[in-house]
This record gives sequence, structure tokens and C-alpha cells, in this order.
Amino acid sequence: MLPTLETNRLILLPWKVEYAKYMLAFASNERIIYSAGGWNLIDSEKKAKDKIGSFIRREADEWAIALKADTFPQIIGSIGMSKVAFKNLNLCFDFGYLLAEEYWG
Repeated sequence: MLPTLETNRLILLPWKVEYAKYMLAFASNERIIYSAGGWNLIDSEKKAKDKIGSFIRREADEWAIALKADTFPQIIGSIGMSKVAFKNLNLCFDFGYLLAEEYWG
């Protein structure tokens, strides 16, 4: 189980199927998805639930990026890491993230 991580402005939350509508809000944007490797355009809540379900089933190191808020945190993206092979090194990780376009810059 992934931990919840916090900064002054953000919370990284383990993905839950209940967050599908938030994923749909940023992952249905072609500009975001086509700049990221490993993701396909998510154009329905069902596809978002399937994507989140795949994170959960394979215990992926993938968090929802959320702004801190008084009520439920506002999810604005996703960040994850995976172990990769690189030359003769054993501890190499690939990090990637998707962020809602209004939060770019």
C-alpha cells in the first residue's frame, strides 16, 4: 500500500476507483496524454476506472496529485515511478507525471 505524501500545497494519494471522474477531467485532454508515454486518451469514466483498477491490481507506484483544500482535495494529475533496467545499475527508476493543463507553468 502506497503512503499518502504531503507538501504545503499538494497531497499525493494512492489512486482509488472513486477518483475516476477526476482522472477523466485531465486525462481526456489530448495535449496532456500525447506528451506522456504509457498513457492512452481516457474519454470515459469507465476507461478511467479501468486505468485506476490496473494500478491497484498490479500495485503500481502511481499516485493522484491533489491540491490541498478544505473539503476533499482537488485531484489535478498523476505521478508515478517504475523500476527500469539501465546499463549495469540495479536501482534505476523512471518517473513520469501528468498535470491538468491549467496547472502547467
